[in-house]
Amino acid sequence: MSSWRTFVIGALAIVATSVVGGILTSVHVVLPPMVAALAVLIGAALAVDYFGLQRRHVGWHGRVRPSAASRSRLRALERQLRRERQAGSFRAPTTARTLLVALAEHDELRHAGEVVDFLAADAATRAHRDVVADALRVLALAELGRLAEARVVDDQLGPRAGAIPVVALARARLAELAHQPAAALAHVERGLGGRARRGEPAQRDLALLRARLLVRLGRRDDARHELAAIAAAAGGRDAVEGLLGGDAGVAMVAREALGLATVYR
Repeated sequence: MSSWRTFVIGALAIVATSVVGGILTSVHVVLPPMVAALAVLIGAALAVDYFGLQRRHVGWHGRVRPSAASRSRLRALERQLRRERQAGSFRAPTTARTLLVALAEHDELRHAGEVVDFLAADAATRAHRDVVADALRVLALAELGRLAEARVVDDQLGPRAGAIPVVALARARLAELAHQPAAALAHVERGLGGRARRGEPAQRDLALLRARLLVRLGRRDDARHELAAIAAAAGGRDAVEGLLGGDAGVAMVAREALGLATVYR
């Protein structure tokens, strides 16, 4: 349930109760406690993360090229989360979501077990949907080999969320690890949605996964052209070079694509 729905439902319940009370007694008797109750509701909405009028969503913009500064920030977030959990701080869930995003950006979701378990408990109690955090939980659980748990979280996202890039990435990776490359490719295509594949890092991540899946499906020419287009775009060459040390088939296509990429420069 969204924060606005939580607030509106609570306010309507208070007003309805006050109207009935006013009819049975007097408006002058009911009005002061109604105003006080609404003030308390608004105060809670503004003060508490679970019931914030505007959910403090943490965005996902794709993987980044690690640097000394970004890794220092990642380690600082880990220390901050430990301190906030020990203190029982209301900020701990927000810090945990930020840390999960940072781990995903640095491709370190293999070390996200503790964060994922903490956010699972948070998700069971919060009144809001946080699609980005839940999708990254799916991705992290998949990378940790906890596929059954990942599917449970994925089911909670619903079918309509499949067009969101981070959800498409998580579902495609989950299908890939389940040895279902065709299903994974379908998720990637939905996430790309016909958008340019050379732009934002999140789209580039989907395009890289698409290329890997095309290789596994025997469509090497399509994969090579996909990777060549990525490498020709700004910041894309490093991403394609990152495939050279992985799967042998994908690495070979990546080498060919890097040769093709010089034509576009």
